[in-house]
Amino acid sequence: MSGYMSRHGKGETIKVYRPINGMGVEAAKWATYNYKYVTKYEIEPYVKKSTLSPNYCSKFVWQAFYYGEGIDLLDLGNTPDLRGFITPSMVINAPNLVYVTQFTAQ
Repeated sequence: MSGYMSRHGKGETIKVYRPINGMGVEAAKWATYNYKYVTKYEIEPYVKKSTLSPNYCSKFVWQAFYYGEGIDLLDLGNTPDLRGFITPSMVINAPNLVYVTQFTAQ
């Protein structure tokens, strides 16, 4: 947690979202196993959604749910063969997630 928090500025608000219907366990397992394959952080719109590297935060969350839970988190018909962005705002507005709480970085 300290490593994560060090990436955020003092006073920054961090919001917490959780999957609905008990989902998320398999997505978390997939993410835990696959994060080591992300060797380059880059937002690249011409790379397929299946590509692990380069990668970025919101795309990786989508991949975890797609491969771990078998769902398109955004419910937009996305598949790994498609190219394009998955933005943070798309993730926080995903129909399969619910806002839980927020806290302030210290």
